[in-house]
Amino acid sequence: GPVAETIERFLEAVERLENVTQTTWRGYVETALGYDDNINVGATRQTIAIPVFGGLPFMLSRSSRASDAWFGNLGAGLSVRSPLNRDVALVGGLSGNFRRHSGGSEITRFDNATADANVGLVMRSDKSVYSLNAQLNHYQLDDDAYRTAKGLSGQWQYDLDMRNQFSVYAQYSDLHYQTQRFRDADRWVLGAAYAHAFQGGQVVYGGGYLVKERAEKSSARALGFDGYGLRFGGQMNFSARTVLFASASAEKRKHRGSDLWFLKKRDDTQYDVILGLTYTPIRHWQITPKITWSDNDSNIDLHAYQRKTASLNLRYDF
Repeated sequence: GPVAETIERFLEAVERLENVTQTTWRGYVETALGYDDNINVGATRQTIAIPVFGGLPFMLSRSSRASDAWFGNLGAGLSVRSPLNRDVALVGGLSGNFRRHSGGSEITRFDNATADANVGLVMRSDKSVYSLNAQLNHYQLDDDAYRTAKGLSGQWQYDLDMRNQFSVYAQYSDLHYQTQRFRDADRWVLGAAYAHAFQGGQVVYGGGYLVKERAEKSSARALGFDGYGLRFGGQMNFSARTVLFASASAEKRKHRGSDLWFLKKRDDTQYDVILGLTYTPIRHWQITPKITWSDNDSNIDLHAYQRKTASLNLRYDF
């Protein structure tokens, strides 16, 4: 998800660029088993009052309420970095992930798959690193195409010294929903982050961002929102083979139009926490137990939910 991608990006940001004299390839394969108590990001409440019907209570369908299940993941990725000269490199990558749930048809309908591709340029100038990437993401739900996102992202990283780094980034995405065209939207993100590496190998980072999403159809104005968020996290070496990591984030979103059913503008605040550790028994192999917690506090009960997951991941890097 976005939080995991942010953690990975900021932790990598404190590392020096690799030798740019030769093309380098990196890849991974991974699998995971876990438990998710809200696979469909369903509402916490089973009954809600709908103002457009005079506040009468309605029982939510099973697909709208939180459903729990065991799940299995299978993922793989490949990235390349090819120098054009000593200061500029071409970068690209492909990755995919399949997630399957254990249960009947009401559960397996939330099986999903994602595919990501990116290509871009990285340029280094003294203490600065500039990057520009074109990105494509495809999401399938229950074996059917659900959403495609394509866009551009840019980032400026500045090394204050060997242990401190500042970065600014911007991203634009064109969101297209294959079966729900009214949800098509444009999304912008602008943010900044700071990372510090301690002498013992510990890393801490923090940052903030602004986010804006606009529905392409005027009739879906209520789906668009303005928001902002904060993220903090870090990692520390528990032993020579074990690294502990943690992150916390909060995002505030205010929607622009009134919901037709609930007769008011939606206002959400989402909190996310991730805790885990990575154990490396032998070179190239990693075992990662992880727990996550999410809480979306909304002034519309239909969108208020909590979600907890626990998983065990096995990964091989090459």
